[in-house]
Amino acid sequence: MVLRRGRTEVELVEDDGAAPAPARPHAGPEHAAPSPAPARRRRRRFAVAGAALAVVLLGAQLVTDARDRAALAELRTVPGVRAPLPDALTEVWRLPLDRLPRPVVPTGDPLTGVRGTPDGSELVALAPATGADAWVVPLTSAPADAVDTLGTPQPTCHAGAATTGRPALLVCLVTDAWSRDAGVLAHDVPPTTSRLVVVRATDGTVVAEHATDAGPGTPATSLALLGEVAVLGHPVEPDTLLVRGVDVTTGEERWRREPPTGRPLLGLDARGVRRVDGAAAVRDVDGVELLDAEGTLVRRARVPADATVAWTDGADGRGRLLVTDGEQWHLVTQRLNVLLPRPPVDVPVDDGSGGRLVLAATRAGLHAVDTATGRQRWTVSVDEVHSALVVQGRVHAVAADGVHTYDARTGAPLWEHLHAVHDEAAAGTVGTDGRDLYVPVADEGEEQAVRLLRLALPDGRPSTPVAVPPGLSGLSTGPGPVLGRNAAGEVVGLG
Repeated sequence: MVLRRGRTEVELVEDDGAAPAPARPHAGPEHAAPSPAPARRRRRRFAVAGAALAVVLLGAQLVTDARDRAALAELRTVPGVRAPLPDALTEVWRLPLDRLPRPVVPTGDPLTGVRGTPDGSELVALAPATGADAWVVPLTSAPADAVDTLGTPQPTCHAGAATTGRPALLVCLVTDAWSRDAGVLAHDVPPTTSRLVVVRATDGTVVAEHATDAGPGTPATSLALLGEVAVLGHPVEPDTLLVRGVDVTTGEERWRREPPTGRPLLGLDARGVRRVDGAAAVRDVDGVELLDAEGTLVRRARVPADATVAWTDGADGRGRLLVTDGEQWHLVTQRLNVLLPRPPVDVPVDDGSGGRLVLAATRAGLHAVDTATGRQRWTVSVDEVHSALVVQGRVHAVAADGVHTYDARTGAPLWEHLHAVHDEAAAGTVGTDGRDLYVPVADEGEEQAVRLLRLALPDGRPSTPVAVPPGLSGLSTGPGPVLGRNAAGEVVGLG
């Protein structure tokens, strides 16, 4: 007779430091004490998995936060985007209106520009903290022996973008033209010579100065800055124009384009060259020629003889050329003439996320037109849109009844914030810091901006308004200090 003992299943596990459970004598397999090791292993696995998940989530959040910070930092380099505002603004300085310069476009800096003097003009930058002159560069003045002088025409100045190793430059075309008092009307003394003055924007240092006459008695009178090239217009006859490309740094002529022959184009300034859609626009016999920085003809746009032609500068500082017959408007670009129902609305901030987009407002609503194709993308019903901001793929339309936000590609409504508006012009302009919109609102019955709303860009959610000193109107919420006007007509700097 053979005695067969009961067999017990054994699982070998790593020693986790716990004391083994004492054996129960004479206990069969069905009475064996359960081992605590599997439960401890499960708890340990859950703890490790939870910690790993927390690390993954934390890492993902850190990556998202870093991406958001990078996107916001990049957005704040877009012209027109300002720094964040505090919860309350206070007056830090005030100036007579004639001490505020006419801004150089497209810097977006309201404190840097051309300012008139008793007998001429100067390029000036005001200190944001005090409103005092940070630097001044004299530009024009009437002849020392002139009598009855009324000053000089303001020079044309453009801003060049900063490049690697070189700060932003301000480029001004200066002539010796001046005006004198001739009784009922002023008499303009035409220029005989011209020069290009190149100034470092950070400190006002004149880094270059070049004579720009094409020949004796042939000064330049108009300027379009295309990168490193100053495209200059030289009137040679009453209705013809010699065009030259000059290196901004050296003053050397890179190319010249002789004036066309034929009849002048009515309605278009035949004596000037302007920057339009990244090109230099020049008068042609029956239209406009668009030239690139190398003087190459990019496109010739025909303009009917009976059409009205208008040069306009957008709030972003970009020049536009519009042609209209009184019913339809055409925006001239490097590729085509874009049909618009009305002239474009001002777009002080456009980060390019909406593509090549132009906006026009009619009684039917807001129209978005793709300038790359000339086709209308979408139309939405909204009344009296007078400006818009294009940021992160969205169009924030500023209308008479508030702010309406749409998808820039489709026109789908995303959010709106309605508020009573008495007078938008009295209130001021809408700005953004990349996170929020700053919306000045003038209360009914008082022509002053008493509220500066703060709306989140993603959803329009209002947060704490920015407190504004009473008695101000026309708030400017673009880059630099917030500016306003007081009852005395002075410019007030807020900080």
